Amino acid sequence: MRYYRTTGLIVTQMQELVRRVNNALDKPWDKHVGRPKSLGLYKAVEAACMYLRQNATQEFIGDSRDTSQPTISRYVAALVPLVKSVLEEFVPSAADAIETMKKGEELTIKSINEYHKEMEQENKA
Repeated sequence: MRYYRTTGLIVTQMQELVRRVNNALDKPWDKHVGRPKSLGLYKAVEAACMYLRQNATQEFIGDSRDTSQPTISRYVAALVPLVKSVLEEFVPSAADAIETMKKGEELTIKSINEYHKEMEQENKA
C-alpha cells in the first residue's frame, strides 16, 4: 500500500479527505466564474496536509506546486481549519488517550478507511 510521504495518506484516504472537505465548504471551491483558482481542491488539500504534516514553509509548498506563497497562505488559512474539523472524529479524546496509555496499548488514530468500512457495514445491516 503506497502512501505519500508529503501528506502521510494513501490515495483513497486523500480522496475521502477531499470529499469531506468539499462537503464542509460554505461555497464551492471552483465557482466557474471569474479567474480560476491556481490549484484545484485536491491539490489545495494536499498543500494543507503538507503544511500540517511536514511543517513545510508556504514558500516551499508554493514552489513545489508552481503557485505563489501568498496563494498558498490563503489556501492554508481556509483549508487547515476544515481539515482539522473533518478529521476530529478520528482523534481520541484526552481521557481515552490516557486510559489507552495506562493499559500499555499503542495509541493510534483510526484511519478514514477503517471508519468508511465500518459505515458501509452498518449501512448493509
